[in-house]
Amino acid sequence: MRYILFLMIFAVIISCFCIASYAEEGSHILYVKGVVNVQQSGEDFWILAKKGMPLGDNDKIKTLIASEAGIALDPTKKNIVVLSQNSEMSVSYIKKKQVLLSKGKVFALIEGIESVSSFQVRTPTAVAGVAGSGMSVETDGKNTTVGCFEDRAYVQGIDVDGKLMAEIVIIDNGFKRVIGRFEMPGDLLVLTTLDREGWQQFRENLREHLDWLRDKRAEGSRGAAIALDAINRIQERSDDVRFDNKENIFERDEYQRRDDAERQENSGSGGGSVVSVEST
Repeated sequence: MRYILFLMIFAVIISCFCIASYAEEGSHILYVKGVVNVQQSGEDFWILAKKGMPLGDNDKIKTLIASEAGIALDPTKKNIVVLSQNSEMSVSYIKKKQVLLSKGKVFALIEGIESVSSFQVRTPTAVAGVAGSGMSVETDGKNTTVGCFEDRAYVQGIDVDGKLMAEIVIIDNGFKRVIGRFEMPGDLLVLTTLDREGWQQFRENLREHLDWLRDKRAEGSRGAAIALDAINRIQERSDDVRFDNKENIFERDEYQRRDDAERQENSGSGGGSVVSVEST
């Protein structure tokens, strides 16, 4: 009897520990509209999503037609992603605020992230990010459209090897870019009226679930300066990598030029001796 009681107490402690771990990460379902399913990491079946359901790394969320899900990425509920209808995404890395959008569309409002970090959405063709601003990302697997509604966003293409392209392209407030498969981001396009209406509806829906947003005007709390600063740091790291690669290529080419010059010199001196022998 005591052994059974001990096991029950132990199970409760473990459960509390797991809940505390989730609470520390803070990623959970904020609200559900329509039919939304969740596939937890390591499982091969889907379950119905419920408000308050915790999310872990690599958990997948899928919405059906006329459905959507709001996802809080931390306990502050100031970093929010809304998955639109007929979409599928996974929370790839909660601590780094990264999600993977396989298909469909997400809206993201990022208000409480550290200034040294950024929120990123990866699709099959691009990686888009913001730091203290708002954006939408939509993909059909072949093309990705990234729209910026508050402050600034950035985007990088993905090459044929699945690696990020070196150049980081800025998207200003009020514009969007389209990125094709294995291509650089396209030219700036002005957000349409439909785009802006979708963003306003997104924010209105969030006000029903977030106290801090109800009295807040539709503007980025961090401002463009912090967003641009984070983007510049990412660009600098990318430029450093490219500079190192160029230096290595230059050194390699310089050695190659020296070897070629030595071979030509040796070849030229050898040819002269042969002519001298034949002339005698």
